[in-house]
Amino acid sequence: MRRSPSPFELPAPYHLKASTFTFQGDDNQEFEGTGYVLYNDQGEVFSRESSLRDAGLYVVRAAGITHHRDSQGACFRAGKPVRLQPDPKNKFDPKAIQIVDSTGRHQLGFVPTADLAALPPHPETMPGIVMTEYRRGSQRVGVSTLFVGAPRA
Repeated sequence: MRRSPSPFELPAPYHLKASTFTFQGDDNQEFEGTGYVLYNDQGEVFSRESSLRDAGLYVVRAAGITHHRDSQGACFRAGKPVRLQPDPKNKFDPKAIQIVDSTGRHQLGFVPTADLAALPPHPETMPGIVMTEYRRGSQRVGVSTLFVGAPRA
């Protein structure tokens, strides 16, 4: 088992474990997933449950990655650090938040609009990693990220 790639400590009882899997999409084509799964001390696996927010954990599936050339780069492999960056000049949504690499120079995609309300104030301060990347052949077609913030009161 690979060690957790976290640039931060996960709150108890959560851990990351390396994982590789394949699955079929809605179009019956096969995808490959590699990266990490989030689980607890009892071995339960978590993906996007709202209960994670009580512990300050936010799993965000990046939106729009097929529209960003940088999203295919090595800086977005599983385990790499990422951060959130507000995009107030976005012509479609001034509340948009980008998911970028640790330098802020390369964009993976955006936090989906439906997930924005679930984020705590000042999400740009939360450390994060690429948790899982999904590929169809050599092309990265999906990415789940994990961010750690303050537990919900």
